[in-house]
Amino acid sequence: MKWVIYGLSPRMLNKYYLSGGWDDNVKECDIYYTDKNMWATIPKVTRMIPFSEVDIDKGSQWGFDGNERIKKDLIRDKEERRNALRELQGKGRYEFDFERLAKLESSVKIMGENGVNMLAFSPPMHPISAGQPCTDDDGTSRQAYDEYVMRLNALDKKHPNFYFLDVNKKGEHGFEHECFSDFDHLTFRGAKKLSIMLNDLMVKADTKAKAKNAKN
Repeated sequence: MKWVIYGLSPRMLNKYYLSGGWDDNVKECDIYYTDKNMWATIPKVTRMIPFSEVDIDKGSQWGFDGNERIKKDLIRDKEERRNALRELQGKGRYEFDFERLAKLESSVKIMGENGVNMLAFSPPMHPISAGQPCTDDDGTSRQAYDEYVMRLNALDKKHPNFYFLDVNKKGEHGFEHECFSDFDHLTFRGAKKLSIMLNDLMVKADTKAKAKNAKN
């Protein structure tokens, strides 16, 4: 293993956020078993795939191959837009959780000792969130988001094996409506665009590391 990729939403570092325990039932999900059955058919990866070889308009290239659906248009449907904007007006509480950050840093250190890199990124939210008081419907204020980015950038500078990429940028990320199936889940097109961004960062990091080793 060379890389661990982690979609680290600001809500994960919010002292008041609880997942609700749904993740305990992941292995009971049909999609999990569909993916698991496809593992044996996935060819062994021998190189990082460059942008030019990825067709973001083609169907799924991963295990899940269900029907692609874009839900009601949050931009054009008045009721859906009004409901989405209401969720971004400041409900809930946000307090940065330093204990969770310490646990994350502990994991980064262990991975570093074993030659493993971690790439953490802020998952993109639907662009309707751009310019709103909250960057997420869990109540993450714009100020809280800035602190989240600052803390993870500091972790990036502190640990050579940890990389942080602010993909969301408070909704100003360049992912269009067609990239989302709902407020915080990507379509195949969006997932491929995100994968390309993460892939490019890892290629650059690996290339830089190889050049450094060769020089030494």
